[in-house]
Amino acid sequence: MRHADAAIIVTNPEVSSVRDSDRIIGLLDSKTEKAERGECVDKHLLITRYNPWRAARGEMLSIDDVLEILSIPLLGIIPESEEVLRASNVGSPVTLNSPLSAPARAYFEATRRLKSNHATKAIPIIALTAHAMLGSREKALAAGCDEFATKPVDFEQLIKKVQLLANRHPINDSIEDG
Repeated sequence: MRHADAAIIVTNPEVSSVRDSDRIIGLLDSKTEKAERGECVDKHLLITRYNPWRAARGEMLSIDDVLEILSIPLLGIIPESEEVLRASNVGSPVTLNSPLSAPARAYFEATRRLKSNHATKAIPIIALTAHAMLGSREKALAAGCDEFATKPVDFEQLIKKVQLLANRHPINDSIEDG
């Protein structure tokens, strides 16, 4: 985090998660090399597990509440999904390969938005999945991901991919030029 030029803050709309995200934003604003030079780390927000009906009942914060608390631009919202909750409870994977999957559509839309935004387009994205199917890699790359990896994670391979992407995407230059 100390060397960050840009950050995507990912949180769900529960009070404890938003509070933790606010602490991370504070650290980005005070403890990074950019902060020490009097510069700002470019920050964007991705809200996950959002359910408008639960927010209306007061069971989670509303989008407006989260935005007011964190005060950073909203990149996207990943909806809460019965499919994901059910899969989590039984320990089975959710495939992002299904065009009917709300989480798949939301994650790919978030990737598309990251890659279409001048401030975030140079940030490398690695799709990481526990349930790769035929065509998963191609679909992730077509959605804008720069690389693809599967679980269980081969950390040596993942580190090589991160290093390769870091060399291929000069994040400092692209953000400072914009």
